[in-house]
Amino acid sequence: KKLTAPPDIRLKDTAGNLLVVNPQTIAFSGGGSWLVAETLYGSFVRINLATLDVTAFAPAFGSTGSPGLLKSRVAISDDGNYIAIANDIAESFKVYDLSTCYGQLIGLQPKNCQFYDYLPFIQDQIGDLQSVRHVRFVNDGLISFEAQFSTASKSGIYVIAPTANI
Repeated sequence: KKLTAPPDIRLKDTAGNLLVVNPQTIAFSGGGSWLVAETLYGSFVRINLATLDVTAFAPAFGSTGSPGLLKSRVAISDDGNYIAIANDIAESFKVYDLSTCYGQLIGLQPKNCQFYDYLPFIQDQIGDLQSVRHVRFVNDGLISFEAQFSTASKSGIYVIAPTANI
């Protein structure tokens, strides 16, 4: 999907504050029911596009003007339960399970949600990882991503199956 016009409506968090996101981190589920993005106010959010319910589930990597903020790569599963976030500057490739979230949602303060960081696993298996790009859910249990390594022959498209581990 591509943003081609200004918004028809303006979304707000549970405290009534305008929801401002980094457009470079917007990702949609394959069926178009869910959107995930990094806000400029300190959290990642999942939005149900039918009800416009907003759930903050993870802390952002930066704030307005932060170079780390612009480097996040995100993907959301078709059912909206799993979200993958890769950020090279933060040395992180986490998959969140939003069906496990708990805590009261106040403004854009993230709920507590179970996650697993796959970056150490990838580095143990292949080593010398430089960056992760083009993160996508193939289905609810399979994630593909493009990995750049310092050894060019290792670079390419990889697939992980996080469901059992999370």
